[in-house]
Amino acid sequence: MQLKLSEVIARAEEAGACEIELNVLRGLPDCNFLDLKHEDAPYWAYWYALNVLKRRWREAEPIIMRDVEWVYWSARNVIKGRWFKAEPTILRSPDLAFSYAKNIIKGRWRKAEKVIMRSPHWAYYYARDIIKGRWIEAEPAIMAKPGWACLYAKNVFPGPNREEL
Repeated sequence: MQLKLSEVIARAEEAGACEIELNVLRGLPDCNFLDLKHEDAPYWAYWYALNVLKRRWREAEPIIMRDVEWVYWSARNVIKGRWFKAEPTILRSPDLAFSYAKNIIKGRWRKAEKVIMRSPHWAYYYARDIIKGRWIEAEPAIMAKPGWACLYAKNVFPGPNREEL
């Protein structure tokens, strides 16, 4: 599919795109948008799908998949569900893997748990909000940070057996 950058700019203007972003786009040579290598291209492709097309833009998905943040937001706001093909990209980020499990999958995502437990912060929230109880496999990571260990003991592992931690 050929979609000239000048066409994208015109349609984005009509949809109320940010003038700062439009000026960046205007400064680029007119080309097929899908060939764009700019570092902000994943965001632009996501924004265009959400605000101009108002639907999934399959031809631009390889561009979006270059950036974990825009993969997450595309799944949440454009696809409105799991984006199986892009899940390996989500697995690069503990915070977005947590958010994907909570807001897209709406439950436990075992495939992401090793990634999430790399972050005591997101491991705590995963135990509290997704597992809704102890997450024994992640406890060594959580316990490595006293603040998160305290919150975990208080909010996830209540009761008389806190000393086990």
